[in-house]
Amino acid sequence: YQGAVASALANLGELGEAFALAQGIARPLDQARALAAVARAAAPADAQLAQRALAFAFQHAAELGRAETLRCLEWAAPTLAQLGGVDLLLAAASAIDEIDSWWA
Repeated sequence: YQGAVASALANLGELGEAFALAQGIARPLDQARALAAVARAAAPADAQLAQRALAFAFQHAAELGRAETLRCLEWAAPTLAQLGGVDLLLAAASAIDEIDSWWA
């Protein structure tokens, strides 16, 4: 429920409160999802906050494993597109392909 509240706060423009609430979520994957939602809402007005929220989201997802990191990337893709456009999305896809090749 905290993730839903953080997302709603972010959508209402209460970005600082949303970010703080999202950071306090105990379950890492729920926290990552909430931070991705905050980033999505923040991107048009505050790119720096959006980037910070995504950084935390990816850190928490990465601690859980590959599948969770890819799920977080799925949640973050629209925001990444807003922040860095096609080039950033292609760079992320290339990095994922390279990492996957390590286990092929």
